Amino acid sequence: MTRSRHIPLGSGFYSTGEPVAWAHPEAGDVLDFAAHRHFAAAAEAAKVDFMFYGETLSLADAGGEVVEAYSAGRFDSLTMYSALAAETSKLGLMATVNTSYYDPYELARQYASLDAISGGRGGCNLVTSAAPATAANFTAGDVPRAERYPRATEFTDLLKRLWTKGPQGMSFRGHFFDVATDAGLPPSPQGHPVLMQAGESPAGRDFAAAGADLVFTGFDSVERGQPFYADVKQRVADRGRDPGAVKIMAAAFVHVAGSDGEAAEELAEIRRSLTTPAMVHTYLGRYFGRDLSAYDVDGPLPDLEPDWAVADVFTANRLRGERDPRRAFARLKAIADDEHLSMTRLVQRVFDDALLATVVGSPETIADLIEDAVDRRAVDGFVFSSALQPYGMDRFYSLVLPILRNRGRFRDDYEGDTLRDHLGLPPVASVRR
Repeated sequence: MTRSRHIPLGSGFYSTGEPVAWAHPEAGDVLDFAAHRHFAAAAEAAKVDFMFYGETLSLADAGGEVVEAYSAGRFDSLTMYSALAAETSKLGLMATVNTSYYDPYELARQYASLDAISGGRGGCNLVTSAAPATAANFTAGDVPRAERYPRATEFTDLLKRLWTKGPQGMSFRGHFFDVATDAGLPPSPQGHPVLMQAGESPAGRDFAAAGADLVFTGFDSVERGQPFYADVKQRVADRGRDPGAVKIMAAAFVHVAGSDGEAAEELAEIRRSLTTPAMVHTYLGRYFGRDLSAYDVDGPLPDLEPDWAVADVFTANRLRGERDPRRAFARLKAIADDEHLSMTRLVQRVFDDALLATVVGSPETIADLIEDAVDRRAVDGFVFSSALQPYGMDRFYSLVLPILRNRGRFRDDYEGDTLRDHLGLPPVASVRR
């Protein structure tokens, strides 16, 4: 089996969401710039390819009421990266952008500026959205589900044209966008920012195969990752692109300690600190579309029928591989019934059935898993995050990366300047000034 020298790795900074133990004594204040500066500096010192910000443009809601009481205030990713570009010199800077609401020219200009300022280290994770709470923030309103990926495809095409035209300006007339500009953009040292796309559906996979450099997916297991990997690579080849030039990057939380048992015990303690009664009521209440605050979190799951008009959007996206909300709820209830779990224990249990699993173990266990997943073609690389932001990844850098380096699977130092260099992606022709 052929082994690559370098396994691509990114580090994700999540400031919100249930896996983030914001109240834990070892967590920092994610609204303090110093936390983001530490995260970026540590990732660069470890020679990681890029750092990654997820992005949500609204708080989660149920029946019109905000339910993420533990989340307040989120920095804009591109604004933060403009500051971090001055604090770093090699680290890639990957932000998440919602194609359903952004304006292509405005975004192209912002990214061209970031890429020029950072010396070619910009990356753009393109997503779509159908969340009513997000749509309500924007004048244009919601994008019909059937139009999300056609719009995203045209959006991406327009972005690339704007970037590669550079100072010359251009005209574009499509189904969704009509742009004519002679206001050129600063040229990128890497041709244009690296494009990443996340999408599990067939339409999402086609979108990624057509134009993405990286494909972002959740990690479950090697066996479940292999069919996705093979399918996306084939879709890339079917479009006349080199499958090796498109990297499959799997996202997971990671917790490492001296032994497998110690890591498991620490993770259990983190989850206990996270699953407060209010959090359990909120988390499970979104599956039901109902207020569950009257129920004992140490008791069983309530015997209630969900209010599907409220629960649909949330439930359909919580359990990996299950997009039908009713089947997702049935799966949740089956876990609770079969394993005789209380509401609190159920929430702790389904963290690993939710959007991102947690890879937990000793340094050797985690290094072995990374190598195995890459060598068996379930992934090309990983984007790891920690429940303890911004310091949790430091332990991964000091304990796991030396093992991968000793095995010849991770770099000792950066070998180029741009994010494309770090990832070994083919160059994009730069525009002339």
